[in-house]
Amino acid sequence: MKVFRTLFVFLLLLAVTRLVQAQIVTDNELVLINGQKFIVHQVRTGETVYSVSRDFRVEPAEILQNNPGTEDGLNIGEMLKIPYDGSFDLSEIKSYKKGDPTGFKQYTIESNSETAYSVSKKFGISVEEIYSYNPEIQRLKKGLTIQIPQWEFKEIKTVLTFAKKETETVAQKGGMIEHTVVSGETLYGLTKKYNVSESEILKYNPNAGNLKAGAKILIPVKSETEVVKIEPTQLESVSREMIHQVEPGETLYGITRKYGISETDLRSANPGFTALQSGMKLKIPQPETNAARENATEKSENVRVPVTNPAVVLNSGCEKLPVAVAGSQTYSVVLFLPLFLDANAGLNTKIEQPIVDSVEFEVNETDTIVEMNEPQSPLYKFYGNSLNFLQFYEGVLVAIDSMQKVGMKVKLNVYDTKDNPETVRNLVGKGILDNTDLIIGPVYENVQKEVAAIAREKQIPMVSPFTPKSALINTNPLYFQINPTREYIAEATLEMIAGNFKGSNFIVVKTSQYEGTAEGQLVDKIKNVVGGFGTRFRVYDFKRERAAGLRAILSPEKENVVYLPTTDEGELSVAISNLNNLAGDFPITLVAQANFQQRYPSIDIAHFHNLKMHYINPYFVDYTDVNTIAYVEKFKLNFGTEPNSYGIQGFDAAYYFLNALYWYGKDFGKCIETHHLKLVQGSYAFGKTGTSGGYLNKGVSVIQYTPAFEVKRKSVLGD
Repeated sequence: MKVFRTLFVFLLLLAVTRLVQAQIVTDNELVLINGQKFIVHQVRTGETVYSVSRDFRVEPAEILQNNPGTEDGLNIGEMLKIPYDGSFDLSEIKSYKKGDPTGFKQYTIESNSETAYSVSKKFGISVEEIYSYNPEIQRLKKGLTIQIPQWEFKEIKTVLTFAKKETETVAQKGGMIEHTVVSGETLYGLTKKYNVSESEILKYNPNAGNLKAGAKILIPVKSETEVVKIEPTQLESVSREMIHQVEPGETLYGITRKYGISETDLRSANPGFTALQSGMKLKIPQPETNAARENATEKSENVRVPVTNPAVVLNSGCEKLPVAVAGSQTYSVVLFLPLFLDANAGLNTKIEQPIVDSVEFEVNETDTIVEMNEPQSPLYKFYGNSLNFLQFYEGVLVAIDSMQKVGMKVKLNVYDTKDNPETVRNLVGKGILDNTDLIIGPVYENVQKEVAAIAREKQIPMVSPFTPKSALINTNPLYFQINPTREYIAEATLEMIAGNFKGSNFIVVKTSQYEGTAEGQLVDKIKNVVGGFGTRFRVYDFKRERAAGLRAILSPEKENVVYLPTTDEGELSVAISNLNNLAGDFPITLVAQANFQQRYPSIDIAHFHNLKMHYINPYFVDYTDVNTIAYVEKFKLNFGTEPNSYGIQGFDAAYYFLNALYWYGKDFGKCIETHHLKLVQGSYAFGKTGTSGGYLNKGVSVIQYTPAFEVKRKSVLGD
């Protein structure tokens, strides 16, 4: 690996040297490589992928993607390619990196309440630097003397050289686009992305039937994708009629995503429509608004759009704000959580309560949470589920700290809802939402209504972090629902089946009557989807035939994909156990519901792995990922414990929406569909639910259990 990375650095420098015509590349110089702008940065002492990404305002994943081998860590002196998208002024880059300290100062910890985080703030250094230069220290205690690194800064002028850009067009050769396969991509997904058939891709790429990450394949460019001029008359004519003929394997979600409409709008335009069938024709609603026509009149620009849908106009109003503008405003954020502070205090009256430490955040008087760098168990008991929401709050604090380090000013107000509508009603009645820029929470739908009415009146974006079903999303255009609905999860399951199991032997194992249930409705949809691309489909009555007939219907050559339309744990346990007994003789994949393992703990987890279980879930945590490791370590340093799923959700939700608020302002809703971030457990991809509705997160993961006892994210849908 070291040899490879050394060779890569050499080749990078060679390529950069050629591009700037043999000029010597200096640290933090801007260059052009294959038509893309990069900042070439030399790694200094103490720098990590995370710290570099923060300094240059990119995601850690982008650094890893453009610098193979860095997933093992950075080496001092190596050169990195850092993508530059022009969203900030290059003069804002810190042109002088610290390097080795010029000296040290001794500091003695004054009290047990001091943490590595508070010490780092006091001396203007990072937590990582404290532990890096005090390697023998594991935790801070009163009376402990540590070394504080010192630097004498000397400003160095950054030299920025722009290589001549020869073309702005997408690289195409002979009517082909070269596509590099990323992890999780399928042939089906590529056909939808580029609007070509599988046979066309396979014609030029015979081995594309088994895609591997990093492989390069040629995609034929469709003649209907060209540069066209959008005129008002074009928009008018298209808005009157747009017909789509359903192709084999298509899903409702795939069609709505293709045309940028909601399922509600599609059903409204097609009365009587119940389920998709191959060959059927659907009317695609196209909104016709005066604003759209005026925009087309005022901006008669050349826009690259598919001729098959010329009503789609690329959004040109989503450029990021200049850093100077984004950093000049202080944003007010309100967080509603059921912390049950009074109840928790009553449970622990004999225990010394923690001291409030608001750090840099302005926190409401109801906030009594302290950050710690080691477990001290200040509260031995917690009321109800309040410990989880305490973790959520702590995740929010980490997100705010991360945003403050890139220049965002945040005022955080935290309110304890006690999961009581009357409590929330009294709070909002006091005007606490005046001059608020973002609301996170409340958690439960029964108390959200009190906040939502005022949020809509005052045009405040409102984030719902947990509830998967709320009527508010249909009526509030500034309501953002993170947890996808059950209906959407079902649609994503259909897309997973269509994209991964063509040509398989699909079996529905019936353990009891499912007609009229949500599981039964999914069976009908699966039948339509798999029937469209020639996959064999059958229903096996397990209750009547028991296990004896299973062997006769399983295929030894094809993948046998099994779905069990029941939520009864006993029925599932018996059926899955019998399927597991056959997994050694037949290739079997179990299509399941989200969180199967957690919902049905009595079922042996080995069965899930032997049956290569697949299911859709909005969340997945990869604990080997550098971003996850960095977050967990930061959380532990500040709060003395590892974050659970609530602690991660708090970070993801706050970090995502604070980023949107910082870069696009309070009116970030218009840009949210193109706002993608690398998060710890989520893959947020928000889409509008209707013309007057809010936004639903449609970013979900295909989770796969493997016979090697691994749980992996196979791919991401909706992204």
